[in-house]
Amino acid sequence: MRFGYIDESIHDRQGLYLLAVVRAEPSRDDEARGVLTACVPNGRRPHWCKESDAVRDALVRAVASLGVDASVYACRFGDLHRQEAARARALSWAALELAPGVGHLVIDRREDRQNQTDRKVLSAFAGRPLRFTFAHASSSSTPLLWVADIVVGAAAAQLARGEERYLKALDGSGELSCELTAS
Repeated sequence: MRFGYIDESIHDRQGLYLLAVVRAEPSRDDEARGVLTACVPNGRRPHWCKESDAVRDALVRAVASLGVDASVYACRFGDLHRQEAARARALSWAALELAPGVGHLVIDRREDRQNQTDRKVLSAFAGRPLRFTFAHASSSSTPLLWVADIVVGAAAAQLARGEERYLKALDGSGELSCELTAS
C-alpha cells in the first residue's frame, strides 16, 4: 500500500494556498533521506524556503530521480483570515481525488488546533468503510514529507513567482508525474 505525504506552501500576497500530495511506498523514506540530504550543505534536512537556487535545482533533480508521483492543489483566499478555509478546500479536493492504492495519508504536523481541523475535514471524506486512514507527523523525522515540501515549493515558484524551471525539471524527468490543479 502506498501512502500520501502532504505538505503546503502559503503565499499571502498572492492569496494562494498550495497543497502537495506525494504518493510513495513508506519504505522509501531512507532512500529519500539519502538523496535529499546529499543535496544540502552539511547533510541537514532540506526545507524549500530556506534553500539557495543551486540547492533547489539539485533537490528537484533528486526528487525526480525517486520516481514518485504527486499532485498539487492550489486554492485562492481573499484575506489572511481565509487561509484555513483554502487549506480545507485543498485537503478536501486531495481526499476526493485520492489515487487508487493510497490507503494512508501522512500530513505535516502543525499547531494542535490546525491539526484538529485537518482531522475533521479528512474524516468527512474517509468514508465508511474507511477508504483511507491519516495521521499528522513531524517533517523532521519523515523524509517523504521533505519530498512533498520540494514538490509544493516548485509548484509555488511557478504559480506565485512565474519561475517555471523547478516544476519543469520535476515533470520533464519522465520519472515523476506531477499534476497541478488550481481553483
